[in-house]
Amino acid sequence: MSSIIDPQLKLYYDQLEVTFLLAFTLVVGGTFYFNRDIRRNNKQGNLNVVISIFLGLLSGTLFFFVIAVLCGAPATDKHYQTALWSALQALFCFVPLFLMYGSNFKVIHDIYILGAIRSSAQNFIYLSGLCSIFGSIVGTFFIPLDANKLWQEWPITVFGGSIIGYLFGSLLWCMNCGKIISK
Repeated sequence: MSSIIDPQLKLYYDQLEVTFLLAFTLVVGGTFYFNRDIRRNNKQGNLNVVISIFLGLLSGTLFFFVIAVLCGAPATDKHYQTALWSALQALFCFVPLFLMYGSNFKVIHDIYILGAIRSSAQNFIYLSGLCSIFGSIVGTFFIPLDANKLWQEWPITVFGGSIIGYLFGSLLWCMNCGKIISK
């Protein structure tokens, strides 16, 4: 079952994979390195960290994949690309929370649904995760503009919007110096 893909489009998809691996290294490494609580509470060794990363990626990827398909993403012919974008969103939104709090879904609910932010680290996760979701939504606007351009194929613009949104959220957090925004 080999399909013929435009070589330039394949190059875009290969670049998405490399970008995901780079983002994975930066997000996981940065979260683990800069958060003393993770290193201090890590009594089970690196296995606990690997399990947290795996659970965060798995649950978040499934969540965002279902959301993307329900919003109109191609599920049958571009399922790999949809799953790759879903994994990127999970990396930005779920993995840092799972690294810090384990599989405590109440914390995810408190941060993303209720907006109950109690620490500077939670504020960073909230801002960067929410902005990456917003960036993905903005990225979808570029898909139907001119259908014959390769860079507008699913999920290239959404992938870029997600990364730009994550960086923007991180910049907002830095400009706020990590303070908790009062509601």
